[in-house]
Amino acid sequence: RTETLVDIAFWITLLGNWYFVVTLSIASSAIFLLWNKKIHALFLWLAIGGSGLLNFLVKTVYRRERPASGVYFEEYFSFPSGHANIGIVLYGFLAYVAWKHARKGWQKITALVAFMVVAFSIGLSRVFLNVHYASDVLGGFLLGGLWLSLVIIFLERFSDARAHNEL
Repeated sequence: RTETLVDIAFWITLLGNWYFVVTLSIASSAIFLLWNKKIHALFLWLAIGGSGLLNFLVKTVYRRERPASGVYFEEYFSFPSGHANIGIVLYGFLAYVAWKHARKGWQKITALVAFMVVAFSIGLSRVFLNVHYASDVLGGFLLGGLWLSLVIIFLERFSDARAHNEL
């Protein structure tokens, strides 16, 4: 671990910190509202809030201690990684929205790849900084992926029902 690589990993890990996540979610919600996509703003917050709650509950149940030699100190339990969880949920949701609304195939692929690279980089940075075990990050990815899948399924069904005036 060189100082430069630690600095890079630290900046990447900040993309999954709560203050950055909330700021990006507010900005994304504002854009969704400007585009008259209120439903996306609502479901983004459902995804973010549910992800945080699930992660807290699982951490409380497992109570796994963090690696002893982390680059910096983290207070709460290690499993699952909240950064990996929220990375998949937030950037995965933004990838989903971009995929749904991009007009050209290359735009869809570019957005999907870019958002997923960010999400997975966040998880990898947590292991590199030694504030999580690899299994913590994998658990965070799994928990986040499952929650995001449920949110998107619910959003799709809600959107279909609204389109057919069932709601």
